[in-house]
This record gives sequence, structure tokens and C-alpha cells, in this order.
Amino acid sequence: MHFTDPHIDFLYTPGMNAKCNSPLCCRPENGYPLDPVDGAGEWGGYSCDIPHKTLKNMLDFVREEIQPDLFFWTGDNSAHDVWMNSNEEVIGYVTNITNTIKQTFEDTNITVLPIQGNHDTWPVNVQNFEIPNANIPINAYKEIWSEWLDP
Repeated sequence: MHFTDPHIDFLYTPGMNAKCNSPLCCRPENGYPLDPVDGAGEWGGYSCDIPHKTLKNMLDFVREEIQPDLFFWTGDNSAHDVWMNSNEEVIGYVTNITNTIKQTFEDTNITVLPIQGNHDTWPVNVQNFEIPNANIPINAYKEIWSEWLDP
């Protein structure tokens, strides 16, 4: 199975305006919509990133129904709020999803192969390999993915 671009949003809030005038909606800062039909649903929406519960539900489905031998995870984990990104923020999203995958797939024979996406570094889209160990997020992933990737 190829899994990519979950873009979960820790600030996703059901009921918030899903049709806002911001690049990312469904957050408390967007307020409640005038028409309740425009409110963020329980599982996510087109103009929003997804809540963690959607990720967990999808992973449970993969475990129980698809039962793949290989789970190839190509990143893009953090919310699309790139104006708020930091090393700590992108590492937090990857760590959260890593732990959720580990918990969901424990006691299975599913092999997980992760790699970071362009939204998993800060600044977004920047990966400099000229200086050893200069990529703070990538060094963090090396540690949290150590049980999946050999040296």
C-alpha cells in the first residue's frame, strides 16, 4: 500500500467554518459559519486538512481490511499552515503519525517504509544535504524510524 499526504491538522475543529477566506479552514480562528451546512464535518473536508481521528480510522481499515505486506509512507504529514511551520511543528506531526502507525500495526507482519515529503522539513520544500546533520527534522526522523530502517 502507498500512503501519502495525510496532512493532519491538530487544530481541526468540527463545526468551524469550512468555507473560509483563508488557505486553510476548519479551525477555531475561522469561526462558525453563518450557515451550519458550511461547518466542518466530523471527518474532514475539501478546504481543510484532516483531523487525527480520520487518520486513525484509515489506518484501522488498512490493518483489518487491506492487510498489506508493505506500507510505503511518503510523507507530507503536517497541516498546510506553512506560515506557522517550525522544525518542532513538522517533527511533532511526523512523530504523531509514526506513533499512530506503530500502535495500529503492532503485532502484524506489515513492513513500514517511510520517507519524508516536502512538507516534512522547515522551511517547507527545503532539504540541504551539503552540511552533515544540518537537517533537524530529518535527523529526528532517523531516530523515530530507527526500528523500520536499518543504519
